[in-house]
Amino acid sequence: MKFITKLVFVLLLTSMALLGYGQGNPAKELNIGDTCPDLSLSLVNHKYKKTKLNEIKKSLIILDFWTLSCSGCILSFPKLDSLQHRFDSKIQILLMNEMDSEERILNFFERRKTKSGAKYSLPSSFGDSIAKKLFKHRSIPHYVWLDSALRIVAITGPQEIVGQNIQSFLNGEKISLPFKNDYGIDEDALFSHSGILNKAHIESQVTFTGFANGLGPHVRSFTNNAGRIYRQYWINYPIIGIYKDAYKAYLPKSQILVEVKDMKRFRQEDATAEWNTKDLYCFEMINNSDDLINFEENLKANLNQFFGLSAKLERRFVKCYVLTSKKPRIFKKPDGTEQSNNLRESGQHMKFVKNMSLAAFVSSLNQIMSNPIINGTNYKGRLDMQFEPDVFNDILKLENALKKYGFDLIEETREMEVFMITDKQ
Repeated sequence: MKFITKLVFVLLLTSMALLGYGQGNPAKELNIGDTCPDLSLSLVNHKYKKTKLNEIKKSLIILDFWTLSCSGCILSFPKLDSLQHRFDSKIQILLMNEMDSEERILNFFERRKTKSGAKYSLPSSFGDSIAKKLFKHRSIPHYVWLDSALRIVAITGPQEIVGQNIQSFLNGEKISLPFKNDYGIDEDALFSHSGILNKAHIESQVTFTGFANGLGPHVRSFTNNAGRIYRQYWINYPIIGIYKDAYKAYLPKSQILVEVKDMKRFRQEDATAEWNTKDLYCFEMINNSDDLINFEENLKANLNQFFGLSAKLERRFVKCYVLTSKKPRIFKKPDGTEQSNNLRESGQHMKFVKNMSLAAFVSSLNQIMSNPIINGTNYKGRLDMQFEPDVFNDILKLENALKKYGFDLIEETREMEVFMITDKQ
């Protein structure tokens, strides 16, 4: 009887340990070298609706934390899908989503098909709240690399998710990738972890660097009790992204004009796009003595000094295209589902808009095309449209595609507000 009592007690403790992650107990944050618990997963876009992490028998499992609201996450899917096909029998890229419902994620994958009808091969979990607690992060996408024993071998940002790194791991080589650790980046002034600086004693500070390993793109401003900005930073941001924020130039891509000798620095306009670390920068300014106006002007002056640029908002006559609809046309009646589109995603999947207003469609076009698109119609309804993957490669392809839906693009010259970035004189 004594032996049986001890055995039951041991089994009870074991069960409590195994169930602890699912019973509201605080999940211990994991790090490189730790072993990930055998999480129970609910999946979409996979042959099994439920599985355990340990049942994914692969040499490498990469957990990709994402949400439907993260454009950078979605923009990376074509690359991830390609890597999954390339290393299919040896790796599993597993999308981890705790925010969105099963139905919304299913709809997302169902709409993203190639001309042949193929979908992304990436499975996604949903409804899991434990994994995010185990792997704390502030920015997404966020990647956790696990070996076949579920040991954590790397925690990275998107720039490390490349075939060369995956192949090196599969070859048995020891990989040493930059550790993405952005959970506490708001607490201290950038790069002030030496113990010498105390953020409470900083009167004025400007920090400017290139790309910082281990951090995702992040921007934030801080205000004091009087509502005045005293601190602003950008981490791993492209020049245009920094300047748009600093000058409050919240215009679409088609109304941003860059006229500089060295255009290489401006190849990347979006912090969430495919990463080229040479084009990303970190900048922080702290000034506890200035008022709001002086802070903003000093911020611009410091940016212009470091980058050797000048910038301003002005009105100009520019070439644009006016969207018109001369002939009445019966559009496909939307089915009442939520508005969605994949217009800015790369890859060979068909482009689509679903239950989208024409105004929202034109707004999306202005984030893609080089010349402004103006809505010259009075159409107030919703649209379902589908386009070839390369429709945005040039204006003629777009014009021909829109004609099928009763629209024309008319070239004009109009005066409008633009954001000018030039070399500093």
